[in-house]
Amino acid sequence: MMKISDLNINYFGSKVAENMVLQKIQTIKKEIDNLRFFLIIAGTNTSQIEGISAAGIDSESRKITALADAEFLLFGPKKDNFYKLPLLPAGVTPALISNVCANLIGIKSIVIPIGVHEKPYFRHLNIEDNTCRPAKCILSGKSMTKKRVLNLYERGFSIGKSTNQPIFLSESVPGGTTTAQAVMEAFGLKVSNLVGSSMLNPPRQLKKEIISLSILKAKLKEISIQLM
Repeated sequence: MMKISDLNINYFGSKVAENMVLQKIQTIKKEIDNLRFFLIIAGTNTSQIEGISAAGIDSESRKITALADAEFLLFGPKKDNFYKLPLLPAGVTPALISNVCANLIGIKSIVIPIGVHEKPYFRHLNIEDNTCRPAKCILSGKSMTKKRVLNLYERGFSIGKSTNQPIFLSESVPGGTTTAQAVMEAFGLKVSNLVGSSMLNPPRQLKKEIISLSILKAKLKEISIQLM
């Protein structure tokens, strides 16, 4: 059962009282400076596969979707946005919801670009060489080098250890659900019918075919990666 609060916030559940929702919002607002919010934006050429993602009207638009999402989250809708949000066949961009929520409770997000198509003009935390490009398509069998994977792991681990504050992570990665599914499938997890998608009707058969071929090309039995 959906209800609408005085702040026009939709919330669900017959046992959820409006004052409880507002109380939680106020609690978060009071503690907002004790929390750290990160937005990870990344690119992968997996998103260029036709029919794999709805995070942009076509493959070219998906190259800037992550950058546009970050700009929208930080600055909201403006006529002079540098990165124009691509038209979305699936409806309204989640960046709009995120921007409204961030403004409501006073979130100040730290953007971390990882292999986007160009360096963002807005303030961000750089953890990679500026020349790093989006990951290759998973069909290549080697989306990223072992060196890059280990560097990203170590930098992320270091950021996490640098604070005792609770950390909230968000992401914008066109082609990300396919990549995540491929990683889990590579570990032997049968999740092909469980992983979500930017599409209302996920292209599950297409993803299965792409991921199966990608894992085959990766020759994982011949690779050993030792993490910390």
